[in-house]
Amino acid sequence: MPREELESQYWWVLDVSVGVAALVAAYLGVLYYFGTVQAQIDDVDAKTASLEASTKALQPDLERFKMLNRDIDQLVSKLDSLKKITVSKISRYKPVIVVEHFQNLRPDGVWFKSLKVGTGAAKDEFELRGQAFDNLLVASS
Repeated sequence: MPREELESQYWWVLDVSVGVAALVAAYLGVLYYFGTVQAQIDDVDAKTASLEASTKALQPDLERFKMLNRDIDQLVSKLDSLKKITVSKISRYKPVIVVEHFQNLRPDGVWFKSLKVGTGAAKDEFELRGQAFDNLLVASS
């Protein structure tokens, strides 16, 4: 053993004090870290609480919006029902009547390729396309 260790009985005090200082520093560092983590957790909890409160505050508006949508759907269905009732039978069967008249007035040797009823700005217009065996048949029609 070294001679100064034999002479001093408290040679270990320096080692123990350095160890204790290191342990205290580590403990304080861990407490600081846990404090910062707890502060972050508190911030997230506060944000969550504020979002839940704002969601609860919007709940009456959401219910009112749902009720308005239901009312709109009911009104649209009533309006569609009224339109179906008020449309005249002539306008409902107009394409069938037009096709029947064209078929009755069609001369022999002429056939229709397409018929569009209610084209253009006015609903009374029609477009008829057809072909024939002879141009004279088309001109006489």
